[in-house]
This record gives sequence, structure tokens and C-alpha cells, in this order.
Amino acid sequence: MNLLQLRQQFRTISGRFDLVEEDGTDTGANFYINAGQRHLDRMDETQKSWATAHRFCEVNRYSAQFSWCRAVKEVWAATTSARWQLEKMNLQDLIASYFTTPSPAAVYGTILKSGVTTGFGVNKLIDAGGGLIVIPISSIVIDGSGNTTYVTAIDSDTQLSIGSNVFAAGETYTIYSRATAGISVGTGSPIYYSPTITRAAPETFNTPANEFEAFSGYVNVLSGDHFAYNSVLIGPPTNEKIQLEIKGLFYTDQLSADTDKSYWSEVHPDVLIMAAMRHIEVINRNTQGVNDWNAAISAEVSGIGKDLVEELIAGVTQIEG
Repeated sequence: MNLLQLRQQFRTISGRFDLVEEDGTDTGANFYINAGQRHLDRMDETQKSWATAHRFCEVNRYSAQFSWCRAVKEVWAATTSARWQLEKMNLQDLIASYFTTPSPAAVYGTILKSGVTTGFGVNKLIDAGGGLIVIPISSIVIDGSGNTTYVTAIDSDTQLSIGSNVFAAGETYTIYSRATAGISVGTGSPIYYSPTITRAAPETFNTPANEFEAFSGYVNVLSGDHFAYNSVLIGPPTNEKIQLEIKGLFYTDQLSADTDKSYWSEVHPDVLIMAAMRHIEVINRNTQGVNDWNAAISAEVSGIGKDLVEELIAGVTQIEG
């Protein structure tokens, strides 16, 4: 049934002529029908509870937005040549690892030595003060301008060979131990995801959320329109255009146009009408009426849920353990 047919049947069964005109025009029934549909979505998991939202993520981007999601369960990434599942990470850890400018100590490790060069040599760091003999090969070297290189050899206590020619006499330098594990910077193939925040405060501020400092790049929906949207962050930010597949529990699309259809209206229109009539009892605070409808609807939805169970156990011959 489409929405118009559903309303007409609702009018006949419920007798609520005040909610549907004789020609099927809505005068309030749509509200109860959509409320009933959301209730059915939440009651039990069916073969149509899961859905996939497909979103493209451009180079250097790290978020995707989608609407009417109840719960994100999996996120996959795909290119023209590969497809892989992302691992869920705590939001705070994801932000700390990929969206926070870390201190040099966090990125490069501990400071081993700092000073001022006393001479010049091609791809050399020279310090007549000594103390360089204990520096490990591959240690990170940064000059006073922020140029980064690394130690390739220990020439003597006063001279190191380095990977690039960044030093002249009289320049400051700092030598760090190698980068600590777990800190990632820059872009790459995304490995992790986390559901993130899409709500701005105040909610009525009608500026694009990606213009807020705190929301920069996280979402691209208006703050006033965030209500139906969910968003995920991915890390690291992608270094190529990818397609994200967000799998999870989604609400059924709302019915608004007369020709709209849904899983519930097409396959189980009787149950949807029952759920709409139940919501009338909820609004009217009729406890007995709600309980009666709950019992009737649960009996129907339970059978629908069993179809999913049968599908999941097909081919299973023994219990894992």
C-alpha cells in the first residue's frame, strides 16, 4: 500500500474520520502512521532493520554524514582496487591521534640533546661541545626553522652525518628519539572510525557547521538541520578518494507524499495500522488500550523477527563454543 491507500484503510478500521477526510486527505493520520512505523523499527530486528549508507570521501577529508541512523555497526572503505573494514576507535582517542596537533615530544619522542652548531659540513651536524657519540642512528634532528632530518651515522663525539643538508654554523638544533608508536600524522588509507558529534550549541545558530572552529570539517549539514543526521570520523584522513559504506540500524524512511511506500506499508500494512492506532492510545494515556495493542503487535512482530533468525541459522549445523 502507498500512504494514501494506507490512510484510507486506517480511516475504515479505526473509525477516526477526524484524522482522514473521505477522499483520503490527511488531517492528522500521517503523524500517527509515522510514529507507529518508528515504533515498529525499534521493537525488533528484522530483515529490513539493517541498511547501508554510501558516501564518497574526498582527498584530505575525514568525515561522512547520513540521516536517520539508529546505530552505526560497521564502516567499510573502498577504492577502485581494494575494500577493507575500518576498526572502531573511541572518539577521544581518534581525535587525539589524528586531529590534534601533538607536541614535538609526542611525535618525535624524548629530547636527547639540543645546542648550537659550531661548524658547517655537507649533510653534517657539527658541535664542538661534544656529546654526540651517544646519539642513536635514526634519531630525529630538527633545526631552528623546523626542518626535520635524521641521523645516518655517528662520525665522532662532535659530528653527526644526517639525511639532508639543513645546518650552517651557528644554528640551533634539537635531537629527538624516534617517533613513539601509536602517533599518526598526515593522511593515508583510513584504518579507524568513530561515531561523532553533529549537534552544535546553540542549535538555532544557522551557520554551516563546517564554519565553526570546533566543527571544522566534521559535518557539512546546517547546525539547525542536524537533528536527523549522524556522522562518523575516519582516521587518518584519506589520501585518495574513497567510498565509505556505513552499515547499521536505520529508521524506515518517513511517509509524506501520497505515493510513498515503505517496507511496513508494503509487506505488513496491517501491523503498521495497528501501530498507528496504538500511538493514538499512547497520546490519550489509555493504559489498557496501549497494553492491548502491545500484545497484539508483539505477536505479529515476533513472527517477523523469527524469519530473520531462520535466515541467520541457515547452514549452521553445530553451536560454536
